[in-house]
Amino acid sequence: MGQTRRASCGIPTYPWRLAPAGLATRRQLRALGLRPGGAPVVAQVERRRRRRGPLVAYLYRIDAARPVRPMTPGRWAALERAN
Repeated sequence: MGQTRRASCGIPTYPWRLAPAGLATRRQLRALGLRPGGAPVVAQVERRRRRRGPLVAYLYRIDAARPVRPMTPGRWAALERAN
């Protein structure tokens, strides 16, 4: 494996933008129309910051993700009331 990897908190940790193919963050899954769906975190990417601690994003397997549930009329109404 040509990428540097280490274990932090018991899960593999990759440098920022060097996660292997097949893994995605929650935002990346959402952009694909997917959600974690109860799948466990399988890895994380870590970005170093100067003054504060590291920035961490959790990664989920894309093949274990589920489709986003469709909006129901009740959900639309609740969203309208909230906004």
